[in-house]
Amino acid sequence: MLNGKHSQCRCVAGNTCVKRIVACIATFVLCATIAPLHTVTARATEVAPEPIARSYPTQTSGVAGFGSPNDGIPWGLDRIDQRTSISSVAAQRSYTYASGTTGAGVTVYVVDSGVQANHSDFGGRVVNGWSYRADNAARLSYISSRNRYASDPDNGIAPCSNTYDFEDGGIRYQRQFNPAVFDGPSSVVANDFGTTDNDGHGTHVAGIVGGTLAGVAKEATIVPVRVLDSCGAGTLTMILNGLNWILQRHTAGNKAVVNLSLGFTTEVPEVDAVITQMINKGMIVVAASGNRGASACGTTPAGTLGTFSVGSTYTASVNGAFVDREPSFSNYGDCVDLFAPGTQIVSPWSYLHPENSSVVASAFATMSGTS
Repeated sequence: MLNGKHSQCRCVAGNTCVKRIVACIATFVLCATIAPLHTVTARATEVAPEPIARSYPTQTSGVAGFGSPNDGIPWGLDRIDQRTSISSVAAQRSYTYASGTTGAGVTVYVVDSGVQANHSDFGGRVVNGWSYRADNAARLSYISSRNRYASDPDNGIAPCSNTYDFEDGGIRYQRQFNPAVFDGPSSVVANDFGTTDNDGHGTHVAGIVGGTLAGVAKEATIVPVRVLDSCGAGTLTMILNGLNWILQRHTAGNKAVVNLSLGFTTEVPEVDAVITQMINKGMIVVAASGNRGASACGTTPAGTLGTFSVGSTYTASVNGAFVDREPSFSNYGDCVDLFAPGTQIVSPWSYLHPENSSVVASAFATMSGTS
């Protein structure tokens, strides 16, 4: 049954009120209708210092040796196509889905660090989106927060390294662009549509959503909304302006999902209000529950009324049988609506080749988290 966070949610088909989450989502696909939730009153958007949102990876294990169907199906896909846990963790698995459930005709907005549109696993289904680097207010907000860090590190965004934190085979992978220049451009970058990813998190999330090999909805259209920098941090203004762009772009009645694999550590009414507007326009809003190993309630967007907040699972061997378990990092509580595979998940990644400085847009990486 729906928990307290969704007590006001009704998905209507004819005169039937559907109260179960799965039924509500299924009915949305057919009728694209969700009854309005209560309105949240917004405060002024300018806060000094501004709240900072961050993405939700717990670790990146390195670039995976995965790139063709012969390499097997990621275990997470095998797990979600059945009610019971998978019977093994062997390399060769299966992902079975019904005809008409490939995401064709559905637009998925990935609100994150951008998406590497030319990655081979997307098959050209990533279209131009939005970037804070092309929005002057959002750009200035980011620069202000980064400048604040030197004197107030608790309320500012830290400078980002030009290399990733992980190594693979002794190789330290570099980002495509120098974050010192890329993240806080001196002027608006009008032709930035979020179709590159200097962090990798947004691309990894988009691959889980709609990658040809790694994804669930293999025919969905993916729209990147770059609200985070090269290390997965963004200000309130960056988040709000990206979400408002989605609201302006979306046409009521069209099938759309907004994915927010990021979060604030507290409730942020301004963001809650925009999410409420999205839901009122018939959009499904999905949020990562968070990686603090704490309650998801009292945080935005995981605890926001009407969102579908997702926690993480892994598969463990217990007495010779494979069972689902919740990792210690996953947030929990009444505001978490469902759980899905989130440990050692293989999905698209891109990086700068350490030897010839070319962009590798065909790699896959293994990450864990609630994203």
